[in-house]
Amino acid sequence: MDENKEFRQVHKVPVKKTKKPINKKAIAGLVLAIFLAAGCIGGYYYVKNTKEADYVSKVTDGSKDLITGDATVSKQGYYEYLMDGSGASEIVSQALTKIANKELTTKADKTSIETETKALEDQYKNYMGSVKDYAKSVGYSSEEAFRKATLTPNAKQNALVKKYLTSKFTTAINKYKVSYVKYFTYEKESQALKTIQSIKSEDDYKKLAEASSTSNDVGILSTKSSADSNLVKKASAFYKMKKDGVYGSAVKLSTGAYAVVYVYNTDRAVHKDDIVSALYKLDKVKTDINAYYLNKYHFTVYDNKMKKAIKEISKSYIKD
Repeated sequence: MDENKEFRQVHKVPVKKTKKPINKKAIAGLVLAIFLAAGCIGGYYYVKNTKEADYVSKVTDGSKDLITGDATVSKQGYYEYLMDGSGASEIVSQALTKIANKELTTKADKTSIETETKALEDQYKNYMGSVKDYAKSVGYSSEEAFRKATLTPNAKQNALVKKYLTSKFTTAINKYKVSYVKYFTYEKESQALKTIQSIKSEDDYKKLAEASSTSNDVGILSTKSSADSNLVKKASAFYKMKKDGVYGSAVKLSTGAYAVVYVYNTDRAVHKDDIVSALYKLDKVKTDINAYYLNKYHFTVYDNKMKKAIKEISKSYIKD
């Protein structure tokens, strides 16, 4: 049987089954069976999986029609349509918000949430002129509904990431091999090596860098940075340098040029705030931190189809 036709018959949805994104408002009341160590979250149930392609989670009164007429949509059909669209990301978001509620309890945490809320508000205002206008543009009935469903949870999740980077700063810089890096290049390796040997101080480096048309101050480099891939590969070697100075070897960049690299601000604790801000902006770092908290609270999904969808976001979010 045609897959789309079968879907329409089973779920009474006379449209093609797609993975069209749905806004969070639509899915807020229909979520999957998830458990955290701190307790069960959600109000759902699941049944034995009969088809790997099916969701084992079911909503109460799933056969009940939500919409009738030319287009008849059952409650379960709508639920699965939403799950296909944005279910995985919404489930992860709800879990992280509940974790944030448990982790962010101090006065400093509340101040951090307020700061992140203000930052998000400014983004929405820049985009649509006001938070209210943005809320309406994405289908919310009011600004208050938008804040409750989206803005506040996102602010809490952002504050959770920043708390990790701040409270576990040494762990973070060790993991991501954070260094401040600047460089200039030569076409030949022999030229770069000769220059490296001649540099005895930062002033020596500055004079040469100022005279070069290839001077580049990367700033904060880590294993998750989007800088030249060959520089990123050297992040661990740069991180091992405990004193400011020129790196002892020429680094061949992906362009083929040879870089004379200077590592500075090696007293990283002095620059903690800037490093935290830089790491916070990296999506790969946020994913790692989200995975840390989900694993800490034993995030578990009892639905093979949804588990697969969440793993497509990040394999580290769920431990088998």
